[in-house]
Amino acid sequence: EAMTKYVLKNVLENRQIELKILERDVTFLQRAVDEPFPRFKLREMIQILNKDHGFSLGPEDDLTTEAEAKIGEIYGVPVFVEDYPFAVKAFYMKRYTDEDGIERGYGSDLIAPEDAGEIGTAAVREENHDLLLASLIERGYEVEDYQWYLDLRKFGSVPHAGGGIGAERWVRWITGAQHIRETIPFPRTINRIKP
Repeated sequence: EAMTKYVLKNVLENRQIELKILERDVTFLQRAVDEPFPRFKLREMIQILNKDHGFSLGPEDDLTTEAEAKIGEIYGVPVFVEDYPFAVKAFYMKRYTDEDGIERGYGSDLIAPEDAGEIGTAAVREENHDLLLASLIERGYEVEDYQWYLDLRKFGSVPHAGGGIGAERWVRWITGAQHIRETIPFPRTINRIKP
């Protein structure tokens, strides 16, 4: 949250000319600087979307693009949504079983308003070699393809977490671009493979 606010504040203070050229209404960006970001467990967010906004998401569902757009519309600032079902997340996430018996991953997505959707994600990584191996096998992945990753755990690891931002997604939201292709430095399309 602090990093997002820092970036937005600097853009708003130092890139007025560019924002004006882009005809960017900065109302949502300024709100994101000024207001705290709400935090929800996915199960809470699904209850809100289903009860108050006509969605029919199940407890083991991932958020749809429409659901992410609605979250942005409801709150008007970026929102952290935590603890997605493990089945819809990366095999390397640390997991737990919730009170409903659903395996969930320890992690969160940052969902921005104005149809920007997920602009960042973070997760606690599983440091146990045997649990990682079991996850790969459960998902039917080729273990050999991930041997290097397993070896990192096999020969010693520590509890850790990581995350990332979608740089093009941030740029799309901040600039108000209509499509992410407009923010990718070297987009790959059917007619363009090389930069």
